[in-house]
Amino acid sequence: MKLKPAQYKSDVYALGLILHFMMAKTLPDIDDHVEIGEFTLIPDHYSSHLYELCAKLLKIKPTDRPMVRELFGQDIIIQTICKMLESGKFPR
Repeated sequence: MKLKPAQYKSDVYALGLILHFMMAKTLPDIDDHVEIGEFTLIPDHYSSHLYELCAKLLKIKPTDRPMVRELFGQDIIIQTICKMLESGKFPR
């Protein structure tokens, strides 16, 4: 395995790992499930939007992962930020 300098896409992948861990309480099986976009350990009570976001963040090829600015255009992110702002739970 050839190591390369870290890029922002590495940060996106790390965010995917954190999101997956928060939902499944374990890290994904990187060898199998992430490659084909299957996360068998994520509980069913999470929305399909959140599941899809996690799958995008954990793409093996960095070029297949979204850019950070694209993340803020995702419906799940916009809706969550709006709810947090409305509830007063978002730091200002």
